[in-house]
Amino acid sequence: NQDEALKLSFLISVPAVLGSIGADILFGSGSVFGTLDIFTILISTIVSFVVGYLTIEILLRLAKKINFGYFCIGYGLIAFLIILPFLIVF
Repeated sequence: NQDEALKLSFLISVPAVLGSIGADILFGSGSVFGTLDIFTILISTIVSFVVGYLTIEILLRLAKKINFGYFCIGYGLIAFLIILPFLIVF
C-alpha cells in the first residue's frame, strides 16, 4: 500500500532524530539546548511538528494523484539535489 509505505518512510526517521537530540544533549559541547530557553525550544518543536504533519499530508495527496513509482523517483531526485551541494563542499 503506497500510503502506508510513505507514512512508514517518515516514521523511520523518528528514532534517528530522537537519537541525534539525545546525543546532542549528552555529548554536545556546544549543545543548542544549553543556549536556548525552554520557550524557544517548545515553540520550535511545535512548529516543526505542524510543518512535518502538513508535509506528510501534502505528499500523501500528491502520491495518490500520480504513479507511486514516479513519485518515489521524483522525491528521491529532489532530495539528492538538495544534499548535493553539501556533498561537494565537504
